[in-house]
Amino acid sequence: MTINTNVIFRKDKIKSNNTAPIHIRFTLNRKIRYASTGITIHISDWDFENQRIKGNNPEMQELQYRIDTKLNEYRRKIKRLEALEVEVELTGRKGEALEKYKRIILKLNNDVVAEAPQDLTINTHVCRGNYHSTFFSSGAYDGVADLLFGEENVNAYYLEFDDERSGGFGPLAKISGDKKVVLGLITTKKPDLENKKEIVERIKQAAQYIPLDRLYLSPQCGFASCEIGNKLTEEEQWAKLKLVKEIAEEVWK
Repeated sequence: MTINTNVIFRKDKIKSNNTAPIHIRFTLNRKIRYASTGITIHISDWDFENQRIKGNNPEMQELQYRIDTKLNEYRRKIKRLEALEVEVELTGRKGEALEKYKRIILKLNNDVVAEAPQDLTINTHVCRGNYHSTFFSSGAYDGVADLLFGEENVNAYYLEFDDERSGGFGPLAKISGDKKVVLGLITTKKPDLENKKEIVERIKQAAQYIPLDRLYLSPQCGFASCEIGNKLTEEEQWAKLKLVKEIAEEVWK
């Protein structure tokens, strides 16, 4: 199940004064549904190429913020639904059989950890695939949070949060004890540098669920999980690490 979402100016609902509502469009298997954002604007204020409101004045920025918030809210809900479907697709199980399978995997991990030296730090990285800037699966952490975050006996989690495929930060509330969380907010799949202010804001959002002194920042995954590597030059990789360092120094100063 892949539901595509985008924001549109409903030209089919335009009024005599050239205003129309802004809707979120959902497409699944060629079927289309719409959801209102509660915003109506003049046609001259809409950027059709980039599907967003024109202008940088405070009023227009506030409207765009409301649209983005509504869109991200729907996308998070969709990712939770997709995560459930991915679990069934990858394991061939659902319902009670799927929950039993999760317990088996948890026990396997904890049995291995129990045999480790006491002074060995053990962390879990949840990887969704990293072959040549592509990925293997998508889905939020909601479906595994209770067991993975609550009952796995590790010291920290390295979690991918570089795009909407990973869902929201809500599942972090399930982290038990004093475990640490390394937020993989800087993507290793493409060279574009993230906006520093946006990353800082996302760290603050995560801190609503885990105290800041137990949060850390890192790239989302490795730059080369296979021989071919991802589609970044060495210089672009160093630029990503430099950005991580700069943000970390600003947030945890």
